[in-house]
Amino acid sequence: MSLSKPLLVAAIDFGTAYSSWAYSFLHEYENDPTQISEKQWQGYESAKVDITVHEVLHSMDVKEVYKASGGAWGGTKVDEAFKDFMNEIAGFDAIADLKRKHLDDYIDMFHRFENKKRVISPDKDSKTVLSLPESLRSLIETRQGRALKDLIKDTSYSTSHVEIGQKLKIGDAQSTNRYHTLTTEQTSADFSIFTTYQKDPMYTTDPGCTRVGNLSVPISGSGLDRWASVRFIFGGTEIDVEATEESTGKVHHLKIDFLV
Repeated sequence: MSLSKPLLVAAIDFGTAYSSWAYSFLHEYENDPTQISEKQWQGYESAKVDITVHEVLHSMDVKEVYKASGGAWGGTKVDEAFKDFMNEIAGFDAIADLKRKHLDDYIDMFHRFENKKRVISPDKDSKTVLSLPESLRSLIETRQGRALKDLIKDTSYSTSHVEIGQKLKIGDAQSTNRYHTLTTEQTSADFSIFTTYQKDPMYTTDPGCTRVGNLSVPISGSGLDRWASVRFIFGGTEIDVEATEESTGKVHHLKIDFLV
């Protein structure tokens, strides 16, 4: 079977928030295989395009000339991060109830989030406000016994274990902070570790706050009213995190996962 040389290769990417198309002419490819033209979908200010180059051989096989230049930064990854964030705050049970009992509100919540994604750009530094359905607020209070605003405070406000410029005594535990579970089924309290040059930041989203690691504190039992007291101990080759389960008195010595 003969295969004539194509004069043009084109590709279209239909994304969740942005779409685009790219093309390369034969003479451009022969001169420089990386010379690819791309056009963003009309009506959007920016686009994310993954570009890969394949060569169709005479045997009808496909050879990858240049691998995809993009990564896990597309709209679907943003959606997944938002779903994880909502599950963390509201709890899997409340989100599942919202989808099962109030499907219209569930769809509308993600539709509103999709609209917010379309107006966000790297040159904007303002906060984005997303309204949540009243049915979700009610489900959260029923499931967790706490108001949504209190749960959001626990996830966005920063608590400090050590401040910039603070003098530390090697081997001694620093100030104690208390943490608790957000759902009845949790077996650990998981949260992120941030660093900052600010003396007393209020939010982990404040300028200068950088996420450097994760910490998982085991908490036994069940229910919402389960707390752990956490202290950081500096001076060794690694930061030692001392976590004490308040209901049992069990002490854990943990390490921060810096592979983020």
